[in-house]
Amino acid sequence: IADGLEQEYEMKRLRLSPSKMLAWDECKRKFKAGVLMTAHDKPTIYTAIGTAAHFVIEQVNKGIELDAGDRNKLMKEKIAEICAKDDIGMSFTKGFLESRDVVVTYAIPDGWNVIASETKMVLEFPKFDFAFIVDCILQHQTTGDIRIIDYKTSAAVPKSALQLFLYAWGVVMLRPELARQNITSAFHMLRTDKLVYHEIEPAKLLEIDTYMQNQVALMEKMFALDYFPADNSTGGCHFCPVWDCDIRE
Repeated sequence: IADGLEQEYEMKRLRLSPSKMLAWDECKRKFKAGVLMTAHDKPTIYTAIGTAAHFVIEQVNKGIELDAGDRNKLMKEKIAEICAKDDIGMSFTKGFLESRDVVVTYAIPDGWNVIASETKMVLEFPKFDFAFIVDCILQHQTTGDIRIIDYKTSAAVPKSALQLFLYAWGVVMLRPELARQNITSAFHMLRTDKLVYHEIEPAKLLEIDTYMQNQVALMEKMFALDYFPADNSTGGCHFCPVWDCDIRE
């Protein structure tokens, strides 16, 4: 066992999030780098576009009145701000144009109230913390149904719904009364203005709760042994920030 790593691990609680759990699911070595902050995904024009789209929709969800021109201007200004800060070459890609066209006409669905927008939530457990930011939580005015939304500016729908399931699990853990409502989660694909739904049944929430307990126990063992195998079965090595990995393409 590496003494330095063991000492660092004992001094720090595991701080988990949906993105770290996605990395864990994809590759244990990538996960380790994210937890120890030894590697980061580099910002790109595409992440800047995503951040800007989220920012504008957040304002609308919080009740700020912005017409189409205001939203277009705000989105471009936010992209310019991010590009300047992170030294990114600024360009208005096809993804920007398609997402922008949806953002400027976005509206809160009729019959629904926003009960959370870009709200940071933190769960504290004996062995780890779980922090997450939900893009939007809607509650139906009549039925009380809950809809958890994650906005995406990517062209492809995420292959895994784990992120949505973790959001729903986290929300119910913090607000148990919501478990009595029908819960639906969805990726809102902004480039096509399509919602890809995933139902959240009570059995799924229990499954995620068990999953988190089991995975945290495995993480503890891997940190103790300093054993984090790399995995390229998902084909993600090309974009991985762990540059010195021995199986990197």
